[in-house]
Amino acid sequence: MAWLMTREQLDQLLSKAPPPQQNPKLEALSDRELELYSMMSQHYPGSQICEELGVTRDELVVRKAELQKKLGLKDQVQLVQFIAKNQPSA
Repeated sequence: MAWLMTREQLDQLLSKAPPPQQNPKLEALSDRELELYSMMSQHYPGSQICEELGVTRDELVVRKAELQKKLGLKDQVQLVQFIAKNQPSA
């Protein structure tokens, strides 16, 4: 016998669920760093990030390295993996 739940019961259950936890490392980021993080998580191309943040390519490389360091990651691959697992909250 299948266990069935009404939409109302499901909504009640979901409303009691705790909200998804944001990685504590993200709380340490500045607004500007979170903006860069968000753009990277949305797969913005580097040229668009530069334009929107008003930085050069070289400055973007430095900002990404600072972000990586602040998150305690050792390389660009770890940064991409971290972003994939920790999408910013809306």
